[in-house]
Amino acid sequence: GLVRGMPVETILQWWRGHPSGWWNPADWNVASICVPIGTHVPHATGLAWGKKLRGEDAVAMAFFGDGATSEGAFHEGVNFAAVMEAPVVFVCNNNGWAISTPVSAQTRSETLADKAVGYGMPGVRVDGLDVLAVWEAAREAVDRARAGGGPTFIEAVHYRAAPHATADDPRAYIDAARVEEERARECVGGYDAFLRRAGVL
Repeated sequence: GLVRGMPVETILQWWRGHPSGWWNPADWNVASICVPIGTHVPHATGLAWGKKLRGEDAVAMAFFGDGATSEGAFHEGVNFAAVMEAPVVFVCNNNGWAISTPVSAQTRSETLADKAVGYGMPGVRVDGLDVLAVWEAAREAVDRARAGGGPTFIEAVHYRAAPHATADDPRAYIDAARVEEERARECVGGYDAFLRRAGVL
């Protein structure tokens, strides 16, 4: 929302549950945030397919966590996108946990990107903390979709170094030492350091 010019107060009001936090998706080209896990995947597919039918040069992007890949709506949306060759990019933020459920208890697939093969679309796995790697994967997927190549699934892998939500106490299931190691790899600080070494900042 911020990248597209949406006012900060609109986003903050949404998270407070205040009516002034609602926005018209057409104003900012950003759909409202979906709280039910994975239900927005079919929406993104439908939006992309509709744009394709109208001949519009647009690509939809849907963002979700690893837990969403265990939901029926995810499978329905991704399958439909592949069948209709919809110009949509699915970005999975795989932080290793669906609340307290590890990825190993969610799937027998070696990677989540492997699931894309079953739907007949490319699956790409990148370091989710490498800003440029994620950008490059997204750019290639968007270019492919715009060229009529259909959807792509991107798995951005990292490790969750914070509670899932304010009601979550991860000490019951997470390795505290690993969390501290992963915090040292935090992406904003890492990208800041990269840009400073490059003389950009």
